[in-house]
Amino acid sequence: MKRRTIVIASLALFFTVGGYFVTDGFSDVKLGAVIHNSTLLPSFPMLSTDNILVERGSVSYRAPATTNLQAANNLSDVAIKANSRNNLGFGSVAANTGSVSIMDFPSADPTGGASSDAAFVSCTTSGKNCYIPQGTFLINCATHNASNGILIYGDDWRVSTIRVPTGCTFPTGGLINLASMQNITVDVNSNTVSTEQPVVSNVNGATVNLTPSYLNMQVTRATTNMDLIKIAAAASGNVQATIRNSALRFNAAATATPTKCISVVDGTTSHVTAGLISDNVCVNGNVDVLASDVTISNNDISGWNFGAGIQTEQSANSNNMHIFGNKVHDSGFALDAQGNPANGILNYAKSSAINNNRCWNLGGACIDNGGQNSIISANWAYNNENRTDNVGTVAYFTLFVSSTFNGNNSSWIGNYAIDDRGAGAKQTNGYQDQTGTTGVSLSGNQFFGVTRAYVLN
Repeated sequence: MKRRTIVIASLALFFTVGGYFVTDGFSDVKLGAVIHNSTLLPSFPMLSTDNILVERGSVSYRAPATTNLQAANNLSDVAIKANSRNNLGFGSVAANTGSVSIMDFPSADPTGGASSDAAFVSCTTSGKNCYIPQGTFLINCATHNASNGILIYGDDWRVSTIRVPTGCTFPTGGLINLASMQNITVDVNSNTVSTEQPVVSNVNGATVNLTPSYLNMQVTRATTNMDLIKIAAAASGNVQATIRNSALRFNAAATATPTKCISVVDGTTSHVTAGLISDNVCVNGNVDVLASDVTISNNDISGWNFGAGIQTEQSANSNNMHIFGNKVHDSGFALDAQGNPANGILNYAKSSAINNNRCWNLGGACIDNGGQNSIISANWAYNNENRTDNVGTVAYFTLFVSSTFNGNNSSWIGNYAIDDRGAGAKQTNGYQDQTGTTGVSLSGNQFFGVTRAYVLN
């Protein structure tokens, strides 16, 4: 028999079970491991209903409420689908009373041949985390409001899919609300919506999930006017959000309407006061944030044509953003419906740090800063300003929109810009500021292939 290692805990003492190695500790189970001949296994005290999911053949379900895996129907093949409920795959899981599987409910069809909507509704409103195993599960084009704060999770976004049927009317209240999501794909199936609406969101009317988390997921085949992941503030209680390691894709970019991969919206009395938007891939859409103390890092953003690739909005509550390590590239070149090119990063949040970002082949500038007292450092701009009206010429720009929203008293340090297209160069100015700008410091910046390094007003 081919030998594999199954890690049940971090202890170094091993014994052999049916040709496999199993440790004698029971605190954890390696995701995706397979145990054959489980009748040979000893008792595992931690393997209860809420702690482990097993698979027999093509059917996934929770292990029986027993303290002995050996007693789990004497399974001949047990595939470990998840470990303890506080460590499912990647990231953490909201504390609650346990998990249920969509397969626990009638009408669940993992083949995608029939609707699984009733099972999905039952699973997501049970008050427990909802597990979506490998397969494609069709749900209706309707708003699904989950039990507030639960987690909807799959095995992996490449194999666990929620899909809406083609040709349906996309709901105006969003598709899936209030739940966090992990290791799963939401397939919009190229349906359209007439006004801007979310696909997944932490909001349902006045009810808000205050700590939404979207990890290792995909939203695909989306169309214009959709916010693929939307985080909004509550009527009371501040929101903290996490969006990480996710692939968010529109069919195509648009110039007349927004295509937002991630939208964060502040409230009037309560706010989005912290968050992490990190290591995501956004195709044909952008990241739009109105919040404070949010880190936007190591994302790859391309193909959008409305607004900037990363945009922080004008608000008195928008401040202390940390934008670093992002790759913002290959935007559309046409002007959008507001007459603006696709800039890389547009910041209005005061006291922000924007550093080590990379911009190339954009319609507009690499970075426009309208946030006072910010530091913009060690960024890299290459062959930008490809807008179709041929007006723009600059890599980095300080904005003065009003006495409130401007880049006054900010520092530009060690930024780099190059245009190596010779006679066809368009990014011909390194830095420029808008009339009214004061108190900006410039040091250690290097600009190559430009006509003028600095254009100061």
